[in-house]
Amino acid sequence: MDQTTEQSPQEMSVELSYAVADAQALAREQVQAAWQLYLDRIREQLESGWRESLETIYQERFGEIETRLRERFESVVQERAEQIVRERLDPACANVRRETIDSLNSLAQRMRAAESREEIRRTLINAASAPGLRVAFLLMSEFDAKAAPAIAHALEAKDTVVSSAIEAEISRPLLEQLDGSGPDGRVYVIPLVTANQSVGVLAASASPGSEVDVAKLELLAALAAPHFFEPPAPVVIEPPPPKPGWEDLTRAEQETHLKAQRFARNQVAQLVLNEIRRVHEGRRNRNLYAIFRHEIEQARDEFQNQFFANTPSMVDYLHLELVRNLAKDDPEVLGANYPGPIRP
Repeated sequence: MDQTTEQSPQEMSVELSYAVADAQALAREQVQAAWQLYLDRIREQLESGWRESLETIYQERFGEIETRLRERFESVVQERAEQIVRERLDPACANVRRETIDSLNSLAQRMRAAESREEIRRTLINAASAPGLRVAFLLMSEFDAKAAPAIAHALEAKDTVVSSAIEAEISRPLLEQLDGSGPDGRVYVIPLVTANQSVGVLAASASPGSEVDVAKLELLAALAAPHFFEPPAPVVIEPPPPKPGWEDLTRAEQETHLKAQRFARNQVAQLVLNEIRRVHEGRRNRNLYAIFRHEIEQARDEFQNQFFANTPSMVDYLHLELVRNLAKDDPEVLGANYPGPIRP
């Protein structure tokens, strides 16, 4: 028969202590393992996120720096290129301008010194001519504009016209001088205009490989046009017969003149007496006629009807009185709109 060995309380307490210690060791080891896994995961995430952040920062910051550097570099290169162009081109442009001005000045002097229109014509054609360019010039009297629609259009518009080189468009004399047209069959017709009047036409056509410098031809046409202008004959205006002297007037005419003088003095005196403030204002502003336009025109109409109508020798005493007493001997005080003496 088996007998069960019974443990004492002390032995049971020791055994329990060992069991708890083993359990604690196992738990601690498991916790450390779990913590290590957690730390590894956090480290991986931090390392991965840090690299991405660094890449983003690099791309943003260095990309911005690169853009600025590129823009600045391009700006500096452009500025330097422009500076080099100016340094080399400006003197060349100045030389070209100086040569052009000298050439035009010399041409103008030759035209002014020319003794005949034929000499001016030759000077114009020589100045307009260039290698590969055919030039012709005709005065208005040398062709029929009605038979040449292109020329008529240029003269009417007072501007350059490009035409086909056919007789139906431009005149035969012009075609003969040009000896044909350019390879494209075009002729440039430039009117010579001065004082709003056309005096002739300059025509040009280019050979293959050449071009017509229209701006140059227009400038030459403007320079030559005044030398072909024929001013209209002056209009001769016969002076009116002199007024008869006082002694040459009849007694009745003398009384009419005296009456006209009294009328003029009375009209001006009434203005000064009744409108002295406005008179002073008009004298100060030099516009008496503008201020007293109604009164002056009414007096002028009455003076003309009463004295000029029946007295050929009448003098505009009203005008004289307005200048002498109203304007104080300064006609400009009456103003720019004052019509002046009455014309009989």
